[in-house]
Amino acid sequence: MSQPGWYPDPGGTPGRLRWFDGSQWSTETISATGPAPGAPGAPSPGEQPRRLWPLVLLAVVVLVAVAVIIGFVLPDRGPRDITDNPPTANQTISAWDDGSSPPPTPTPTEPSTAPPPTSEPPPAVDCPRSQRAGERAEHPDDGRIHGGQLSFEPAPAPWEARPGILTQVMFFGHDVDGQAMDVVALWFSQMTVGALDPADGFTDPHESAEAILSCIASSSFFSGFSGRVDLHSKAVTVSGHPGWSVRAEVHVANYEGIDGSVLEVIVVDGGNSNGELSFFVGESTIGDPDQERTVQAAIDSLQVT
Repeated sequence: MSQPGWYPDPGGTPGRLRWFDGSQWSTETISATGPAPGAPGAPSPGEQPRRLWPLVLLAVVVLVAVAVIIGFVLPDRGPRDITDNPPTANQTISAWDDGSSPPPTPTPTEPSTAPPPTSEPPPAVDCPRSQRAGERAEHPDDGRIHGGQLSFEPAPAPWEARPGILTQVMFFGHDVDGQAMDVVALWFSQMTVGALDPADGFTDPHESAEAILSCIASSSFFSGFSGRVDLHSKAVTVSGHPGWSVRAEVHVANYEGIDGSVLEVIVVDGGNSNGELSFFVGESTIGDPDQERTVQAAIDSLQVT
């Protein structure tokens, strides 16, 4: 507890002193340059008591004026916390800590009457169902995977032969064989080769490759299809035979942890006397570099038999 006396005004008024009686501050301040009087309300020596009131009144008016100016110019910082320990005469009174005040409550706006924007997936493109689906031709027993006039080097486990399921999935073609691997429940990646019958509309490698990718991407092959991002569409050559390759990301929306697949379709005109074309479909899960490398290795090993 400090001794009673006049101290620099803790209210921050420069050049003013405020009385501290040992427990609380007075409401009066005096100039710091004049002689220090006694306690507030006590007349100075040689001065009549009534002469102090004009000074007090003037000080109050000045304080009120300063307070009004501060109220308009400076933001409201809330009350100061004056402790029981006043500063000594040689201390500098530091500013108080504003802390963090809550942001003003925003003015509510009227809700929009417009419907929220929607993103409709593109319409489905149906794949033709070949009348020859399920047919199988004879192929060399050379350890390669054959379908139509194309073959590729098989990949090691976890890739495995799935001729039954792939024949059902690739119902637009015939003489189908390939490999697949499970990724999550009801989701697998695959590499498949097979033949395309011109009677089903497959007569040009470019048009056939585009049609197959579009129908695989947007029909029941990809439940929850939400969009397609094309990566390339270009002419290719396999064992000296002309062909066409299309590659795209096919996105889905209803498989947890699965964004979709990178799908590549290659159609080759191998010079078949019946006018049949051959196809390769490679599918890897988006974001899985191992699967993508495996599919690319199969593409690099493609041959026309």
